[in-house]
Amino acid sequence: MNTDDSFLHFLCATGVIFSCLVIIGVLPALSLFFLWVIYLSLTVAGQLFMGYQWQNLLLEAGFLSIFLTPFSVRLKGQPLSGISLGALWLIRILLFKLMFSSGIVKLSSGDETWKTLTALNHHYETTPIATWTSWYFHQAPEWFQKVSTLIMFFGELVAPFFIFAPRRLRHIGFWILLILQALIAGTGNYAYFNLLAMVLCITLLDDHVWLKGLKNKRKTPIHDEPGQKRRPWSFALIFPIAFVFLTISTVQMVNAFRTNIKFPKTVIRLYRVIAPFRTVNGYGLFASMTTTRPEITIEGSQDGKVWRTYEFK
Repeated sequence: MNTDDSFLHFLCATGVIFSCLVIIGVLPALSLFFLWVIYLSLTVAGQLFMGYQWQNLLLEAGFLSIFLTPFSVRLKGQPLSGISLGALWLIRILLFKLMFSSGIVKLSSGDETWKTLTALNHHYETTPIATWTSWYFHQAPEWFQKVSTLIMFFGELVAPFFIFAPRRLRHIGFWILLILQALIAGTGNYAYFNLLAMVLCITLLDDHVWLKGLKNKRKTPIHDEPGQKRRPWSFALIFPIAFVFLTISTVQMVNAFRTNIKFPKTVIRLYRVIAPFRTVNGYGLFASMTTTRPEITIEGSQDGKVWRTYEFK
């Protein structure tokens, strides 16, 4: 592959074009496949600079979205019944893995700040890229930080199980997870990580929620256009993908508990084959809370003897 800047620009421009095709509903599945290939190429080239969990989440969600989209040339005017339920549940399981693993790693790490509910006393100050709201949350009293930590643990350890609950509980889980991601995004800067998690939360809502809202705004009822049928991906294709996804995800979830369970060698080989594609990943931010914020000090001197520190905002 070419490593020139011009080729990297070409990949980015091509990604924009395929993204626009997805938005207007033209060749959605094929466009999503090429988007996944392009972004995988960029993350491999980016190495350490693109080795964060949000890159992995985008690759994993993007790959599963290929099979969530019906295999058709155009989506306009097509009924909603053609979606693959298998692919839909794989994305819901991805959301569960993302949230539940994030809570488990905090407890299994043995970090005292999480055990004593004092982690948020340091979080807003030591977060990688603090926002202007981070300062205000950092000034909150300790009881507020402890209550916030308990709410966070509820959102990461309890609410994810609502994903598998009946319709009403699943909708409650949607709001809990959505609000939690909005609060995290509002007190720190994690690129598109929280926005992507919010998009995954939307899969917890069924079609009736959207159709009800549309019917309330339109005077005429919504009917499917005749002769327009989606062709969902076949079970024969979804099953092996689901098998690999669930098998490796189970290994990653168990490892989040930091246990010494030995998995069969076949499973380990499968994991090693899939790992370079970064399409089935483990998650869990802030397993060990950073309690100090080292800063680079810049000093200047007029005579080389007396040095004074430049103070930055």
